[in-house]
Amino acid sequence: MQELLSPTEAARHLGATVKALKLYERLGLVRPLRTAAGWRLYGSAELVRLHEVLALKSLGLSLANIRAALVGRTADLERTLALQEAALLERRREGDRALARVRQIRRRLAAGDVLSSAELVAVIRDTTAPPQRWPERMMDYYRRHLGEAALSRLKPGDPALWSGLVAELKTLTATEAAPESPTAQDFLRRWIAASHAVSGGDPEVDARAQAAWTEAMEDPAHAADLPIGKAELDYLTRLGTAPSGAAP
Repeated sequence: MQELLSPTEAARHLGATVKALKLYERLGLVRPLRTAAGWRLYGSAELVRLHEVLALKSLGLSLANIRAALVGRTADLERTLALQEAALLERRREGDRALARVRQIRRRLAAGDVLSSAELVAVIRDTTAPPQRWPERMMDYYRRHLGEAALSRLKPGDPALWSGLVAELKTLTATEAAPESPTAQDFLRRWIAASHAVSGGDPEVDARAQAAWTEAMEDPAHAADLPIGKAELDYLTRLGTAPSGAAP
């Protein structure tokens, strides 16, 4: 017989609050069991679902995006652990890269080198915040595929918007959401709108930009630094070819 937890006990085990559990219930993210008297109880399935919600929140997804990804799907601990494993591996890679840079700088200092102001700023940035070196590296690929003229016409994207879209794409890819589903197609419309805001909606520029990303992903020296990988790019392709009257 499974152990059933009260809201207070479930919140304590999960590191959440009872208020948060009630919010997740109102949003339809979890449906606790009820006693004959109407008291809420949480069993193993409910705890797995709450684990999913908290895991996706830790990856930066909004509750609205989490709801879109989870509502109508059964709780899946393996799927959630796979997401968490991917996130932890990425954090470890970032830590390893930062550690390598710190050791290199220490060796230079031990040899009597003097850091320039630019190098000092760079090492402070790299060791106090997650490294975001991929945008500057992508410029080389963009120049090669778009040329300077087309590149100069690109508009800067909204970092917060793209961060949320990338997190949502990773979730859809990892959870194997059906490409023809309303949730996936709604995401595709927003992804395309954000892309067109950068490229001006020029299909040739969009195609050349995708070719730049494809080449970068095939380069072992840079692929690990990119925010998305081949799995996400393949999923985007599947979204664009999925049968859906709602697709743009």
